Amino acid sequence: MGDSGVKQLPVTVISGFLGAGKTTLLKHILQSEQTLRIAVIVNDMGRINIDGRFIKRKGEPANTLIELQNGCICCTLRGDLVKQIAELSASGGFDYIIIESSGVAEPIGVAETFAIDAEDVNDGVADKSGGPSLSDMARLDCMVTVVDGYSFMSDMRTRDIAKERWGDEFNEDGNRHITDLLTDQVEFANIILINKMDMLTEEQRLSVRSQIKALNRGAIIVDTNYSKIPVESIINTGLFNFEDARTATGWLRELKGDPRPPETQVFGISSFVYRRRRPFHPKRFQEVSTKMTENEKIVRSKGFVWLATRNDCYGDWNQSGAVAVLSCGDYWFAELPEDSWGSTDPEFIKNVKAEFSSDAALGDRRQELVIIGIGLNQKEVEDLLDTSLLTDEEMTLGPQKWKELTDPFEVWDIDNGDDDDDDETNVSHAN
Repeated sequence: MGDSGVKQLPVTVISGFLGAGKTTLLKHILQSEQTLRIAVIVNDMGRINIDGRFIKRKGEPANTLIELQNGCICCTLRGDLVKQIAELSASGGFDYIIIESSGVAEPIGVAETFAIDAEDVNDGVADKSGGPSLSDMARLDCMVTVVDGYSFMSDMRTRDIAKERWGDEFNEDGNRHITDLLTDQVEFANIILINKMDMLTEEQRLSVRSQIKALNRGAIIVDTNYSKIPVESIINTGLFNFEDARTATGWLRELKGDPRPPETQVFGISSFVYRRRRPFHPKRFQEVSTKMTENEKIVRSKGFVWLATRNDCYGDWNQSGAVAVLSCGDYWFAELPEDSWGSTDPEFIKNVKAEFSSDAALGDRRQELVIIGIGLNQKEVEDLLDTSLLTDEEMTLGPQKWKELTDPFEVWDIDNGDDDDDDETNVSHAN
């Protein structure tokens, strides 16, 4: 029971691309010998392809299918999802909820829905004077991502965007790169099912497992064919914890200095943090970033970038396989008065100041990039990135002259709040 006394329904969210095997997994769950009364919520941009006989079976337990269409539950249909879960909980007729998200849904956006109060939904599911929140009615139990093992490697190397592959019906996330979406779905998962493994050689299987383990150290990885797994392995697991999920990504753990698990050595996974206290020449960095996306040994890289032409703010660097994006970040703390740092917490202030250089002119400006790959040559990658750094002669010119350097990246209008990664006017693709 939740704090309000309302029955708290556990929820499993299934993510994955179209054709990966999400619906096959759902059919397998509903056909299995289990006694739970399961409500299924399907967020499919296209036509629902679950045969009704698998949903409305004769006898008990009774299952129900709810379709949420014309939008994505991680954004425009979030309110509809909240209302449906609230109604299912209030009915008392179900023991469990399974949500099959659309192929372009971001798992973290779906998970964040469970932090929304039902009273925030327009039709007032809960009384504003203290009615139950969604977390009282439902408990996010597990995030499952189904990966198409056969196409995984090519999807990580493609530069296609979603609407090029699946059509304009994906109007919300249609401009996102396939590789970027796939990385999001893999990184934010408790369990990753690698489907269609029977179609791969043993060498290919090892390569796929290696890249997925590099992206998400903490996930349980299961090889499957036709999405067949023991149902109990993804239901009532108790695996999901929001804070753990947010910090489970390989790049963030590397940045924090967490030790890599022993199995990463078997897969040949390695990672390091590239740190320098010198700005990049924008033109040279653009050329280097293209080479990084062409290096198949680099699976992921992410972090802060300091461009010489933009000395007052940093760029957010985000590379997934063959696609890299440099977008507007925020002002360096050195550019802001301390009372504008966003927090007065002593520990926060201490951590910020720890990033400052002993050279007052540098402040907290730096390059800080996490590089994750398979069979990486660290020195080779570091030497490549070092070619982007300003030379000693260029450093003597100073910040005012640096502004005159050739800068091929798009303008960042940070003062107007245009720092959204999805705003194409502030996103520069490296390739």
